[in-house]
Amino acid sequence: MSDPLITGGYVMIARKIRKSSLWLSLKSAHRLVMLEILLQAQWQDVEVVRNGEVIPLKRGQLATSYQQLIDDIGDKDITIKIVRTAIDKMERGKFLAKDEAVQKAKKGLLLTVDKYGFYQDAENYKGSVEGSEKGKAKAEQGQSEGRARAINKNINNLEEGEEGLKPIVDSDECDLSFQKFWDAYPTKGSNKKMTSQKWSTFWKNKKINLQEMLDGVSRYISFQNHHGYSICAAQVFLNQERWRDEWIIEEQQRSAPKGFSRPNSGTSGKVNIPIAQNSGGSPPTEEEYQEMMRMAAELQASKEGQRA
Repeated sequence: MSDPLITGGYVMIARKIRKSSLWLSLKSAHRLVMLEILLQAQWQDVEVVRNGEVIPLKRGQLATSYQQLIDDIGDKDITIKIVRTAIDKMERGKFLAKDEAVQKAKKGLLLTVDKYGFYQDAENYKGSVEGSEKGKAKAEQGQSEGRARAINKNINNLEEGEEGLKPIVDSDECDLSFQKFWDAYPTKGSNKKMTSQKWSTFWKNKKINLQEMLDGVSRYISFQNHHGYSICAAQVFLNQERWRDEWIIEEQQRSAPKGFSRPNSGTSGKVNIPIAQNSGGSPPTEEEYQEMMRMAAELQASKEGQRA
């Protein structure tokens, strides 16, 4: 007795995707979103009902929404942000086309997987193809490799500083680093949205080293607290690039007025001249310093009275 057929159909995934620049740029959560989109894409032209409306879909398309994809994946770690980032990356990588403005999709998503028919055709995976089919396969393969070479060239140009692909900010890494900064900074009175926007700009322009930033925050906070100064808003700290300053705390040694000290007990009007330290051999406290100043003033007045 033969095994029962597997219902529901199947999709094919080329093994070479593992080495593609798109796949390597995706995190594991993003790859899960990609797989879900491939599994849901229609294998033939069909009409579906969404929100009470009939939507015609072509081969390789699906009508969905960000929240629907989250619900379909069923993983608590998959968020709206992760789904948006994954789809944006796949769109930039020419893996799919996205249309969020399709009114018939009720403000949902109409996604079209690029070259779906080519990658889902088993003939394109065979080792040998006879006649014109062989030539067609080679031609398509050559076009695909040519596009890959062009993409790689643009990436290399970008790395060498030439005009190529636009710099792409890894939004997940940027957001995670910003959150570390936000947790380390006393953010009372700060505007998180404005600060985050400034952070993204600096991050994209490679003006931020996270560890250097956190060290600068620590020095700044210590300096301000030591001198009793207020902490500026986080967005001001970034705008003025204050993390680059040294913020060195220099201990100020306060001494008693020259030639004066507290009278020693048991003296009869005679004032001894001591050193500018307290009994512990350390610099005087603020209270002791003020007492010395008061005593110095009294002694000076007493001397002036005697001269008179």
